[in-house]
Formats: sequence, structure tokens, C-alpha cells
Amino acid sequence: EMFLHLKKALGASNRISIWRVVSWWGLYNVYSFLRAKYPEKVRPAIDSAIEASGEAKGEVVARFAGELSEASRIPNVAGARVAGGLAESEGQASGQDQEQDADELCRMALKIVVSTFGSEAGVAALKYNPTGGLFICGGLVSQLLPFFVDPNRKWNFISCLVDKGRMRPLLEKLPVKVVMVDNLAQRGVKLLAFRQLQKAHLLYSDIVLTGDVGGTNCRLQLHAVSDVAKIEANQPPPGDLMFEHKYQNQHYRSFKEILEIFLRDAGCSPGDNWPVTACLAVAGPVSSNRVQFTNREDWVIDGHKLAQQLHFQEVRLVNDFAANGYGLLTLRPQEIVTLQEGNVENMRRKHDRPPPMACIGAGTGL
Repeated sequence: EMFLHLKKALGASNRISIWRVVSWWGLYNVYSFLRAKYPEKVRPAIDSAIEASGEAKGEVVARFAGELSEASRIPNVAGARVAGGLAESEGQASGQDQEQDADELCRMALKIVVSTFGSEAGVAALKYNPTGGLFICGGLVSQLLPFFVDPNRKWNFISCLVDKGRMRPLLEKLPVKVVMVDNLAQRGVKLLAFRQLQKAHLLYSDIVLTGDVGGTNCRLQLHAVSDVAKIEANQPPPGDLMFEHKYQNQHYRSFKEILEIFLRDAGCSPGDNWPVTACLAVAGPVSSNRVQFTNREDWVIDGHKLAQQLHFQEVRLVNDFAANGYGLLTLRPQEIVTLQEGNVENMRRKHDRPPPMACIGAGTGL
């Protein structure tokens, strides 16, 4: 029933991509289906607020579901603890209080998205068998942690993940962890930018530009990297942050326009604090250092042309989830919440290479 509704609403012919359900946009899509199915449950004031929220409709649905609360307002959620299955922090309302105040349709939509996400994560785990851990990342998860980890809720994320019939025992052995930092891709591209400098023998207190260019937002940073800096395992990449800013893509005609504004705001000029190299995580498939965005089809970035236009020695583009993979190497223990400990001792490979890790995440897309 929901498939037929979304197919009509999205103008699809015979299929719906999974990100149309498992993402911030998907949360709104599911809400719109439920609104049509249960018109008597619609609360006009809440519905109007959702419709007036532009590209943040999914986040507003989550807020009215009673879940986009403390976790979304804690910049470093390392201080939160998991006790009895619930993420807790000082001043956070109880799950019961949140449920009493929640909008029913919004909460139903969130349950569907979380259960579908869990099921899809289970499919990914079966494909990759990541005995080093399946890492769940993206803003949708980190901002909605209580909803994902509470074992008492019928639509628990882990219960849907492992619900794969005869494959259930295999999935129950895999470690499953939530990444609580919101800059995982930026860490990954910073690590790659540092390696670019090393490879080109340019590492003598240089400035590098890194960015996470998503479908909704651009997060850009400038770093000063010392010639004595070294990469350390399970630590953020080296380099001192000089300037950073976040931009909403809907207000700009192109990424180049955002980048030029960023460099101006950072006080950069050729010959004075101008970046030597740039590495960007981008929301789309990269081919020949060029990307056309999946969720913003009028945006195209060509790394080679951008380097020539802005006089950088190199602009490297990498898919945002490849960047997330590199970012996993920089995580500290306090930046991870374990949803399932797993038991993989008997599954580990009999050689010295570390076991494979995988990550799956939901934000603007999946």
C-alpha cells in the first residue's frame, strides 16, 4: 500500500529506491503516506509546521514524534551513556513522557523508518560479513539514538537487523555500533588530504581544505598541517582547525559559489593562507574525479577543473561513504555506542590483516 502511494507521489514506474524510505526525506515520505491513509489522525497545526519546514521536513517529523530532542542538541554525545538500553543524559525527558507528547502519525512514521533501516542494515551485514563491526552512521541515527537502542520497543533497530531466519545466528555474532560524531566524512577526507601532502612531498606547514558536500549541506574546513605531524590510530587526523562553516545548498547555484564565499570568509587570498590541496567527500558516484550529485542533479563538481580555477595543486573527490570508511579509522572509543557486542572470535580470519568493517548510514539519502 505504501509502495503504491510513494510510486504515484514520486512519479516512479515500477520501483522505489530504499533511500526514499530510509532517510530524512524518507521520514517525510512515510509521514505523507500515513497522513493520506489516516486523515482523521492529522493534527492541522503540526501538519502545517511540517509542510512549512522546507528541506527539513524529516527532522520536523522526528521532532513531533518526540525523539529529536536531547541527542540532537548535544554536540559531543560521548557523555551520554547507554543504561538499560536507553541513551540517557542529564535533563533528558523519559521515553514515556516523550511518547505522551508525541504526534501519533509522526511516531508511526518513525517506527516504519527505523524498522526498515534495521532490515536493510541486516541485508548489508549478510553481504559483507563485517566481523570487524557494522558501523551505523549518519545524522538520522546519531540524532535519534534512544529510538534505535531501546530494546523494549516493538520496532527495535537491532531486532529488525537480525531477523533473517536461518541467518540470525550469524548476524547475532557481529558487533554493531553507532557512530556518534557528526563529522565522520570530514575526518576521512582530512586523513586523505594529509596523505596527499605526504605523497606529493608538500608537507611543510601547509594549509589544506576539506569538506563534506552532501545533498542538503556543505561543511567546509581549513586546516594548518605541521611538517612534523603524524597519523595515529584511533585518533582524529593531524592538523589545526583554522576556519569552518556550514552552508545550506538550496541557497546557492553551485558548489563553486559556496567555495568562493568560504575562502573569502576565511580571509584567504592567493599567496596568503591559500590552500595547497583540497579533498572533498561528495554525495554521489565519483568517476574520473568528477561527480554529479544524486540528490541535487543540477550540481556537478569536476575536481581537475576546480583545481585549475582556484589555483590549487590538487582537488580530490571521494564518495562520501568511502570517506566515512576512512573516518572509522579515526574514532576513539568514547565516540561509539555499542548496540550489539557480538561474538566473532571464532569467525576471525587466520591471518594478520584486521577483520573487515562496514558502515551504513542514513541522512539526506542512504
